[in-house]
Amino acid sequence: MNQVLWKKDSISLIGRVSAVMLSMLFLMSALSGCAINEKETETNPSEEVGQSGEVEQSGMEEGTADVPLQGIPEDLADVILHGIPEDLVDITFQEIPEEWERVNSFLIYPLRAYRAPEESGGVYGNYRRTSLYTVLQDTGEIVRFRSMFFWPEDGIVEIWDEMQDEPIFASKAILKEDGEPENGDYYDHILRYGGWPEISCDVFGKIVYAGEDDSLHGAEYAGKEEFLEAMGFAGEEPFYARDGDMWGHSALELYYDESSGRGCGLSYAYNMSYEGELMPKAVYGWSFDHVGHGEFVHDPYLLEMIGGGTGKSFQDYTETYQYRADGRLRRFLTEGMMDHESGAAMTTLLELRYEYRDGGSLAVRYYHHNHLVRSSTDMIINSYYDEQERLMYENHYITHGSVEHYYIYRNGSSRPAYCLILDSYGTYGVRLIEYEN
Repeated sequence: MNQVLWKKDSISLIGRVSAVMLSMLFLMSALSGCAINEKETETNPSEEVGQSGEVEQSGMEEGTADVPLQGIPEDLADVILHGIPEDLVDITFQEIPEEWERVNSFLIYPLRAYRAPEESGGVYGNYRRTSLYTVLQDTGEIVRFRSMFFWPEDGIVEIWDEMQDEPIFASKAILKEDGEPENGDYYDHILRYGGWPEISCDVFGKIVYAGEDDSLHGAEYAGKEEFLEAMGFAGEEPFYARDGDMWGHSALELYYDESSGRGCGLSYAYNMSYEGELMPKAVYGWSFDHVGHGEFVHDPYLLEMIGGGTGKSFQDYTETYQYRADGRLRRFLTEGMMDHESGAAMTTLLELRYEYRDGGSLAVRYYHHNHLVRSSTDMIINSYYDEQERLMYENHYITHGSVEHYYIYRNGSSRPAYCLILDSYGTYGVRLIEYEN
């Protein structure tokens, strides 16, 4: 075991590189974390379907406000919070135990988290605690900053911010036949990425303005009001606003004049401080002078690559389907023989993964295609849905970073009226698309 010593990183509040790298880290870590979990979990043969498609052996708003992604239920009477057990004493470490698993967590970038399972008993019976630890830069101490508790007897799952001593998520879990939560991947995602606050201040530091010509340092403004006045939106309310949500996406404000087609906005990028406090990393301003038009087409269960196909032309092509106990699709995978430097090997061509809320609604879809089969652009797309299963947000991989899609709904419609597209926080480009359907 090595002594943990990390030098404090100096994080610039501005700069295209930091925005790109942060976007890429979140996008890749979210997908890779799920892929690792899948490989480590022994597949139940009863959940798989062969190439024939037959089950082998069945054993088993309106205005500017979005419908929020699932967090703690509004009526906590539905889920009685057990709280952080008092019988388990927190311990600080100077070294990281060898058996701990290192995981990515967007919350504490550029630090790293370490996950360790613990079991104990308490007032509410035996529980399993999975904790994320991080390193305090000033002291070198390893401290627990977030935990997920699971009480098998009553199926309660709670996720707590231990540094702030407050709950992030609570639910009575749907359990599988083995007593484990059906939506374990969903809970793990919240553990590593959830719990972001609302925008509580008008401005965090200076605003770096991208400019309509997509030049990053077009100008800098000392505050939001100064920026809005320069853009011609002084004193106006946002046309659309999205608070920092439980998945760790940047907060956003959009100002838009429908009569002229002009608009501007702000993207807030957050970072976890070394003391465990959430703090702004940067604020980017951007603008546009026209609106595009298009048709909204989206089917989360379309089992194809972008541009069509699944890779059937590859030798030894196979398809694998995995289903939940309720019959909903959990994973779709296609593989085929592909030549590599080390020789031919079976290789993933297309993978789609799905996470659901305890209420049954689709929460997240992960899309990945092999960049040797299709372009590296959009090879990874993470799609997020509200409790009505409306598409709310997407993060697309692109070579220089990521492209964010914000879907804007009006008057309680089930279909979006607009899509705001930001290339790397808006520093590379901004588009607002109005849907015609």
